[in-house]
Amino acid sequence: MSVAEESARLRPPGRNFVMLFNSQNIVAWHDRNTAEHISRRDQLAAQGFSPISLSIYGEPTDPRYAAVMVKRAQPIATHSMAGLSSAACEKNVRADGGGGFRPLHHHSHRCPAERGIR
Repeated sequence: MSVAEESARLRPPGRNFVMLFNSQNIVAWHDRNTAEHISRRDQLAAQGFSPISLSIYGEPTDPRYAAVMVKRAQPIATHSMAGLSSAACEKNVRADGGGGFRPLHHHSHRCPAERGIR
């Protein structure tokens, strides 16, 4: 299936998208549900890709994901989690922070916007 055919198949009626392309090892997707996003993310991570952009949008009961991953000569170690409670999220941030990791993207439909990661 061509890129245009795949894009048309996945595009919901009434939505338009803008995409940029280049010749590097970059893979992007949009309008995927949580399971589809995690499956694609894990598949590409196993091939040495790392995330460079993530957007989560839509309704809290049906979040949609748009992401960009790149394959570099030297992969960047990342940890990725979805569907965590607020307490589990904070626990993982502290644990990963102790290992030298820092948040790349944090998004929540449930937490007040003024609440930051401590």
